[in-house]
Amino acid sequence: MMRTTRTTVLFKHSFKLGDSDEQHPAGSYAIETDEELLQGISFPAYRRTATWMQRVNDNNPARIMPTALVDPLQLEAALLADRIPETQQKVQS
Repeated sequence: MMRTTRTTVLFKHSFKLGDSDEQHPAGSYAIETDEELLQGISFPAYRRTATWMQRVNDNNPARIMPTALVDPLQLEAALLADRIPETQQKVQS
């Protein structure tokens, strides 16, 4: 049994995921996480199988943007870094 969770995140600044050189622009991104139900245990538990990211075109929501498979830990790190004020990021570097 599979389930998909959908959320939208907002990046205030451009960002990179992991060691990639690709710079993603600031804006809204739709995030989909696919999970499968673990069998053989006495309570419902799920294991993440894939996380997808798609830029939301705020100016033209009907326009389809490319979808990319992403590492959820890299996505979480990018979201955390986006919320740290720029002055603190420079001090930590």
